[in-house]
Amino acid sequence: MGDYTHITRYENILNSGNVRLEQLNSALDNLEKELEDYKALESYYFSPQRDLDLNDENAGLIPTEISRAVLGEDYIDEFMCDKRDTALRLIELGLKILKNE
Repeated sequence: MGDYTHITRYENILNSGNVRLEQLNSALDNLEKELEDYKALESYYFSPQRDLDLNDENAGLIPTEISRAVLGEDYIDEFMCDKRDTALRLIELGLKILKNE
């Protein structure tokens, strides 16, 4: 009888690959659903409303129990950079998959 351990190896790769692709597609579905929200966040970042909110924050008018990370420059800026880097990574990985590398 021959050695068929390679069949088990490739079966495991197939099963793992199917699970990973399902997880990735689910994550991409969720990301796609939230794109409009991300646009709204970025619009807020550059809006006059945020300037007004910053003035209110500096005047101590915003209640302390309200989370205000969106008023900090670094958080939204970092989010936008991470989103861009992730999009570039998706493009690069997609090309790698298509080229079968």
